[in-house]
Amino acid sequence: MLFDALYSVWNTPDSLRRQHFREFHNLPYEHGLDDTALGQTLTRLHAAGLVRRRQGRVPATGRVLIWVSLTAKGGVLWTRERRPDWARYCTDASWPIHGADSWVLSVQSPTLGTARAFLATAADCGLYDADPRDAVVRRRERRRLIPWRVFTPVYELRIPLRASFRGVPYNANEYDRRRVWWRDIAELARWGVA
Repeated sequence: MLFDALYSVWNTPDSLRRQHFREFHNLPYEHGLDDTALGQTLTRLHAAGLVRRRQGRVPATGRVLIWVSLTAKGGVLWTRERRPDWARYCTDASWPIHGADSWVLSVQSPTLGTARAFLATAADCGLYDADPRDAVVRRRERRRLIPWRVFTPVYELRIPLRASFRGVPYNANEYDRRRVWWRDIAELARWGVA
């Protein structure tokens, strides 16, 4: 279960605590480890080479945070258990450019068809306000979409988002009907598209 929260990102041990696990990771389940058992488990996983740790300082406060993620060995174990279809994996992220009035969307996947399917569906169903015809396609070799695995190739579709939504309400049913991708463990578990 802990690996489900760690397969794609670096997380703090605090986010893995029993009282935070379900909510922080958007998972339909939780684990039964108290704080002591969780700390001991993370130490054993680290000693076995399944997770790695790093620390970083929060610039504003100077507070030191510990971060945990899977190693390649831990990722192989997670993959063996969950059996994801990596060709159907994709990520999406948006951020402002040139001030807060202009935003760009990035969709990345090991397969161009998956990236295009996600973008077209997300635009048609109102998740993002963008015209897929405006997407710039980049093929990149040896790219990490998750901390422990390098994908070759990765296709990125980068597209400007419109300044204001065109009033298309989000259609979750149509979005799910057209789904051929997964972006996180909840989607992998729920739809089994992988």
